Amino acid sequence: MSVFGLLNIFKELPAFEQLVTELDEKKAVPALTLPKSGRTAVLAQLYLQRRVPVVLLTGKVESAAAWIQALETWLPPGDVMRRLPEPTPLPYDRGPWSERCRADRLTVLTRLMAGQHPQIPAADMPPLIVTSARAFLQKTMPKRRFMTNTRVLRLRQIIDLEKLLKMWRGIGYEAVSVVEAAGQFSRRGGIIDIFPIATPFPVRIELFGDEIDTMRYFDPATQRSIQHNGSSSTES
Repeated sequence: MSVFGLLNIFKELPAFEQLVTELDEKKAVPALTLPKSGRTAVLAQLYLQRRVPVVLLTGKVESAAAWIQALETWLPPGDVMRRLPEPTPLPYDRGPWSERCRADRLTVLTRLMAGQHPQIPAADMPPLIVTSARAFLQKTMPKRRFMTNTRVLRLRQIIDLEKLLKMWRGIGYEAVSVVEAAGQFSRRGGIIDIFPIATPFPVRIELFGDEIDTMRYFDPATQRSIQHNGSSSTES
């Protein structure tokens, strides 16, 4: 249950308004000596009132999960909060990362890039990212490389299909006969299926010549359409 409506009380507190003003003016703000019970409410109201991306960094992995659970009570319904997860291997190990971890981290980067990439408009609400120090210390790709390897496809767009398929292979997507997992794509004549890393479902693209005629999500288990989609992006 969300109780974010109670946050309006902060607007009547002079100390809170002074804090917002200092943050807007980019002044140095001393550490807030708040009781644990009030920290989530203050953070939620700061995020909702200032409408800027927020990164909440915790010292422990388990603390990040606890913050997410607590913030869900104070934030309005919607997809605004994201977790930047920790890879299973420790920072000094060279073990493989899980597909879910890579997808979630790329989703966070995509959300942060909204409004900066020329083809991805800014979201109504910027993201609130919750992460641990361990996850935060993991290196990621440079911003320029991430933006260069992001492609946005839209309805009625004219594409060079062979060039597009070559680009997908170049950034690590796997060509398969049936798309079932993230990072895969397939081609059957003028029908292209692709499962972008940062989307919950794969996308089926139907072409009319070189023009994108329809785009829709589909269930990889049944291969049946779920809903129409106006655009889709792919990331390396």
